[in-house]
Amino acid sequence: MAPLKLPKKGKQKHTHIDFSSLDTARASAPAHWAHDDWLEEGDRQDENGTRYQSGSKAARHFTNSTVCYRLAASLSPTDFDARYNAARAYQTLATDHLSPPECVRVLETAREGYREALGVLVEGEEGAATARIDALFNLAQADVALFEMLEEGVVSEPGEDERKAQLAKEARDLFVEVERLQRVEMERFFGQGGPAGEDDVAADEAGSVASGAETSVQAIQTTIVTPQLVIDTLLESIAFDISLHDSSLSSDAETQAQLRQSALDSFARAATLRSSIPGDNPELDFELAHAKATLLTTFSPAEATPFLSHLLASSPSPRIDLLSLYADHLLDSLSPSTPLSSALSTLQTALLTYDRAYALLSNRLSPPKQIQASHLPSLLASNLVSRAQVHLLAFHLIKRAHEVDPTSAEAEVPAAQGEEHLRLAHQLALEASAAPKSGLAMIISSSAPSSSGPTLKPPLAIGRSPPSVEPRTDWRTLSALRGALFTLVRIRLRMDPSPEGLAYERARFWGLWRALGLARGGEREGEVRGREVRWWIEEMEGDKVGEVVGEEEARGEREWWESLLA
Repeated sequence: MAPLKLPKKGKQKHTHIDFSSLDTARASAPAHWAHDDWLEEGDRQDENGTRYQSGSKAARHFTNSTVCYRLAASLSPTDFDARYNAARAYQTLATDHLSPPECVRVLETAREGYREALGVLVEGEEGAATARIDALFNLAQADVALFEMLEEGVVSEPGEDERKAQLAKEARDLFVEVERLQRVEMERFFGQGGPAGEDDVAADEAGSVASGAETSVQAIQTTIVTPQLVIDTLLESIAFDISLHDSSLSSDAETQAQLRQSALDSFARAATLRSSIPGDNPELDFELAHAKATLLTTFSPAEATPFLSHLLASSPSPRIDLLSLYADHLLDSLSPSTPLSSALSTLQTALLTYDRAYALLSNRLSPPKQIQASHLPSLLASNLVSRAQVHLLAFHLIKRAHEVDPTSAEAEVPAAQGEEHLRLAHQLALEASAAPKSGLAMIISSSAPSSSGPTLKPPLAIGRSPPSVEPRTDWRTLSALRGALFTLVRIRLRMDPSPEGLAYERARFWGLWRALGLARGGEREGEVRGREVRWWIEEMEGDKVGEVVGEEEARGEREWWESLLA
């Protein structure tokens, strides 16, 4: 989210300011500082936070910027820039730096800040139309972020389902309004026919520096709204419709049908707008192709496989989001009735695809440009968890084949190969616990004796990062760490399914969970535990492992997780 910045006044000696509060900042700043000085200092703090990307230094600079912008706003009650920038900085803090439940409180502050900024805009003033678009778009994104936090179960609120429904409706309505306002501005600049010449192509390139409606790089000014910016808004809307379709809010067929039609209609409008933009635009074409692939995997899986295969084959360089989408689709499309050899071949293709995505995510020499650096650790953890689940699925497919026809199955795939898949799943889940860089991870204990059981399940311990590595505590990090823990324990239940083995994992689970820092402060632990288990049971509902093992075994696993709350 690009800040609205005033022109620089030239190099100045930076004064030490105590940003502990508005009062201390005001008292420690030069006495002559006015609105523009605080706005400029806020921009400087914001830029420093962006440069550090993650960690306490980045969070501190973003926090400092909110103090500056709030002081600027107090000196100019009708100033949009200061209020908008404060809300944007709060949103960055909440989504990328803060842990639950503080991230929710700060995100609510951001949402209120955007509304305050909208409230001081003067209709008809130069630049007010595009400033309104910016604020509305970012408010929609803040709604989406809060919805995701609630849906992921990392935070909880009273009347949660009603709250999520309210957020979903507001976000969808805002995306519609942003598109409408963008089209008004686009037609005002280009005319009814839209862009058609070289000058208009240059305007489109100039207007697409930032994503979606987040444009404006100086104090309120007129920004050209181009077709590409409208397409960006439509792509955000499509992504949220698909997210809602797969969420707990759309359990009925009518809601799913409405979301499907909304996403398809938005894509049709985006495709029409693309045809109005002359010339080549590979990046935009890829974004549209990826959106189409996502629509197909969600609503028409049979058509998705050839489209994704062609898209991967024709892409000059692999993209992480496309590779992950293809691997996910291969797993979702796998039928439990597929012959063992074909099923294992499909899983091997999925693993190789996840491996390619992992190599790109972990490339320090050439990090992916399309992904925010602060999101990479949690994405790495998610990738490792996905690969662990593939190996777990392969274990169950081989195990089932040996239960049905031991002689033929042993000749086709030895039972030892299934055990090797289970071992690899365990190893990847352990790696996933370290990937988010929370400062804590699960490791194999070198001192404790192995637990009893035929597989000699390795005992676990908590490992700590070196003091030089600053722990990450944002909500995405905690969510990724939680996913790794629950996946690892799910795998360990298979390594020793005896009553003694199951009791061992039950006795250890909450201790591990608490030691990893997942018992979030500010909430009663019992409530958090209940939310964690409910989240995980919903995650397991209808997954491929449950399909392969059958309803009886899947029910037994659900009961084991529920027993953690007894």
